[in-house]
Amino acid sequence: MYEIDKLTSILHCSKLLESMCEEADNLAVAVEEKHDFTLIAKANAFRQKVRENREEKKKLGDKMHDLKEKLKFVD
Repeated sequence: MYEIDKLTSILHCSKLLESMCEEADNLAVAVEEKHDFTLIAKANAFRQKVRENREEKKKLGDKMHDLKEKLKFVD
């Protein structure tokens, strides 16, 4: 049961991912408004991290589903 709780808490990182994506959007707007192209690297780094974390989140979600299915057969 501990492993499911751990995976569930990791999956709650969705809010963090969304805030990172929003921050990347805000940086992109700042690039356009201020013509400060140094910010584009930061925005792209945020987007890359979000993409990586979403992939990891999906893998963890699949693993959690598999564990829940196994627990059904244990009871």
